[in-house]
Amino acid sequence: MKIGRKFRALKIIVLIGLAVILAAGAGLYLFVQSDAFDRWARDQIVSFLEGRFNVQVDLDRIDIAIFRNQVDIWGLRIHNRLHRREEPAISVPHLALNFSITSYFSPQASLDYVGIENLELRILEDPNDRLNLSNMFVIDDPEKAEPEDGSGMNVFRLAIAQIELTSGQIIYHDQPIFVTSESGSFQAALRFERADAEYRGNFEFEEFSLEINGFRLPRAGVGANFRYGQDYLYFSDLQVSSDAIRGTVNGGLEDLKSGVFEFETDLEVDLTALSEPDLSRFVSRGIVQTEGVMR
Repeated sequence: MKIGRKFRALKIIVLIGLAVILAAGAGLYLFVQSDAFDRWARDQIVSFLEGRFNVQVDLDRIDIAIFRNQVDIWGLRIHNRLHRREEPAISVPHLALNFSITSYFSPQASLDYVGIENLELRILEDPNDRLNLSNMFVIDDPEKAEPEDGSGMNVFRLAIAQIELTSGQIIYHDQPIFVTSESGSFQAALRFERADAEYRGNFEFEEFSLEINGFRLPRAGVGANFRYGQDYLYFSDLQVSSDAIRGTVNGGLEDLKSGVFEFETDLEVDLTALSEPDLSRFVSRGIVQTEGVMR
């Protein structure tokens, strides 16, 4: 009798436990499908960016279809908090993300696709003689660079299977530069060095295509190490490899405000392999090799 009562009690406990698990699962499913979850995710993104950088973030809405592995971010606008202007420094009307869950036990995801539509990036000089992007993202004070929770920026790694920029516009000192690009894959690693107040890292594009003001560069593989700090950007061992262009570039922009640059180049260009402009109609063979310094 005692054994029977214990067995029945055990069955009741198991059934209650299963009911609790099912109820929690159903509640979680309903929550991630709800507008409340989208609003929570929106608040988390805004809080993270504003807590780490000198920015003010406006975000109209975020739509998360977690079971379809899709995220759509609408109306993202990032302002310079130190020297706010009417127009945002960064504006993205629509940012589309597709992802895959690579681990459910310790949640991890990989980005399969990032689509950026109508990006507008404004690069201007602030009243303190620094570029607005430097004031927003490069923090000189090591104490300010370290968040209060102690979780500083270690090496940040990003891998995207496919990335596409449609109808982008970079406004540099009121001069618009129209940019469109796509890439078969993109990988990057980034570290913020507090002692030097600069970002260091590397990136690699595969099957990278870039169009600037209507001029399309040939599809290529591009990779480099870089350093970005207060109003400067340097590249080392920038490798370019395609059917039309092969070579190495070192150097960078010593003063982003005034556009002062210096690059050491070692390039080889096959004129007949260029698609835009198409020179194959005029030359049957044509290899241009250049080595030197561009200022």
